[in-house]
Amino acid sequence: MVLNKYEKIAKKYLVEDLQPATCPSTTLSNILNNLELKDKAISNRAVEYLKQHELLALYSYVSNECSFTEYLSTAKLEQKNRCKTVEKKPLKEHQKQAKLQEETPRLRTYKNITKAKQEGELKIMDNTEKRVRKNYIFIDYENVQPLSFDLPKDYPFKVILFVGANQTKIPIELVTSMQELGANAEYVRIEGNGKNALDFHVTFYLGRLFEKDPSGYFHIISKDSGFDVLIKHLRDKKVLIQRYSQIGDIPALKTSTSKSLDEKIQVIVGYLIKRGNAKPRKVETLSNTINSLFLRALSKEELEELINKLAQKKLIIIEETKVHYKLS
Repeated sequence: MVLNKYEKIAKKYLVEDLQPATCPSTTLSNILNNLELKDKAISNRAVEYLKQHELLALYSYVSNECSFTEYLSTAKLEQKNRCKTVEKKPLKEHQKQAKLQEETPRLRTYKNITKAKQEGELKIMDNTEKRVRKNYIFIDYENVQPLSFDLPKDYPFKVILFVGANQTKIPIELVTSMQELGANAEYVRIEGNGKNALDFHVTFYLGRLFEKDPSGYFHIISKDSGFDVLIKHLRDKKVLIQRYSQIGDIPALKTSTSKSLDEKIQVIVGYLIKRGNAKPRKVETLSNTINSLFLRALSKEELEELINKLAQKKLIIIEETKVHYKLS
């Protein structure tokens, strides 16, 4: 059996069991088609459609609240729940109406239970996966020479230090910082002096680790803008990656030392500016982004206080559920 265009896309997003997903010009197939075109802009009508039909995983994905890998995990649960419904034999029209009236209260109860269960599963998976997501730091030591670094003890990091062929000495403070990470620290000595030799090594180790852990955060520490072409390509593929001129510029490290409200605001603004046009467009998404930035250690009240402070400083403008930025 040869699948048509819409069936292939529906299968990719694990909604092939829903007929509107496999038919042209329906709300659901239009949403999926836009995603294939790398367009996550979604109308209010489409949002209501996803909520009404309990496609919560797809709603989270188009709202930039999860990666595609995370989406597939939760979409699989939703599809499994849908497939539990037993198929009924065809009924005549008047029999369908009578059956529908008889079963409506029961169906509503079942839907409420299913929705609550799905939301609980989504929340658990979201919190668990984001809490254990690992940070991989690749230091271009030919280009940037940190004297030392201090990583949060309760957050997973792996550091790889790439040392040039002509570099024969490393400060004892930096060695101590690496030693404290144990197995999560690694040195890579570059053999030979070829042009961009170190850059190619970084790319190789980055690809190898991404293959093992596609949901990780990847940080390249280098002042070499030559990495930016690669980074743009990977970000287009939904890889969480960024380049920083200094290791201390990584948001997770800044947040670990940010104590006051103003310090936190400064970190948030710096992070949002770096995101360019990829900033969160909804209050809920912005709240989730800030919580992830601060290692998901903030309470609901603290998140509300930070968002209110951003609004008071006129750094953001909130219109109902939408957010507009005035960061420059």
